[in-house]
Amino acid sequence: MAIEKIEKIAIITGGGDCGGLNAVIKGAAMMAYKKGIKAYVIPNGYAGLYNLVNMDTLVQLTPERLDPVSVGMAGSEAGHSRVKIAKIKDPNKYDTVKAGLQKFGIDALVISGGDDTGTIMLDLIKNGIKCIHAPKTMDLDLMSYSVGADSTINRIREFVRDLSTTGRTHNRILVVEVALYEQLGYCFGRPPPAFTPTFDRQSGPIRRIYK
Repeated sequence: MAIEKIEKIAIITGGGDCGGLNAVIKGAAMMAYKKGIKAYVIPNGYAGLYNLVNMDTLVQLTPERLDPVSVGMAGSEAGHSRVKIAKIKDPNKYDTVKAGLQKFGIDALVISGGDDTGTIMLDLIKNGIKCIHAPKTMDLDLMSYSVGADSTINRIREFVRDLSTTGRTHNRILVVEVALYEQLGYCFGRPPPAFTPTFDRQSGPIRRIYK
């Protein structure tokens, strides 16, 4: 069976912003360039993908265009939206997406996002659109490594380290709440606890240490 040649790809980022997304854009585009594949960026996530058919041009990610993009800068140069293509009230929505891709000769998509972005990507695949997923989530709940998790965990460690001096200075125990929802355990390199956290359970180790 012959493998279909990929000549042009487009990169999309979606969902919440985090560190590492610009690295995905730059890394995927640079690898494509080395393979002789042209890379483009579709702006504003899935909203951009759906409206692609109405766009006049796409930015090609040449080495010169990528040079000023900082991989250490959080957020995404591509821009995001919260649009979910499956929920668009258009019975021909996937045909519209295909028409946009055909207009610019895009053979496949590189999509970086979390749970919702990945679920929508599966819908695209089921409708005959070639995609590959670069998992992105601060919660680290998609796989053992994902874009954004390392940055988030290290920022938390930095904040806790900086706050610890205040705790020592004033002889206080500080409780730091982080927005990792039910996946809090992943921040410490292990799955979320099987029990519901309570004050007594969480304060137990502290009481033993400082009694």
